[in-house]
Amino acid sequence: MRRIRVLICSVDEAMPDEMTELAAFDLPATDVTTLQPETATQETGNAILRRVLQAQWETIDAQLTEDHRQRFFPNQVTADGHEPITVASRFGTLKLARQVCVHQDTQTQAVPCHGYFHYPMKMLAPVDLVYTGVGWE
Repeated sequence: MRRIRVLICSVDEAMPDEMTELAAFDLPATDVTTLQPETATQETGNAILRRVLQAQWETIDAQLTEDHRQRFFPNQVTADGHEPITVASRFGTLKLARQVCVHQDTQTQAVPCHGYFHYPMKMLAPVDLVYTGVGWE
């Protein structure tokens, strides 16, 4: 049986033929006896877009973490796990991970993306908000 696999990759502009896989997932099999084409297509599209947003967020979080580390002496800031957050998007809810760092000299934790999180991709909102189709309420 054949299936459709979606790959999400990053591409360096200097080397456009080389791709780095960020995420991969298989689309669920479609039951043609109960198929509602518009609904199935929308659900599939939303599932793909949720994974794209998650992959984009992981890239943003990694960059913000690296930028944070660069402001300190080497080995002064180390990774200390991830802090999960659930956000709502127009494509459904997403679970995102935020890198937690520890400053070795003070033993304090920092979440580098914390100040940037609010609407980093202009499609996300904290879960306590509802998207009405016109805006967040």
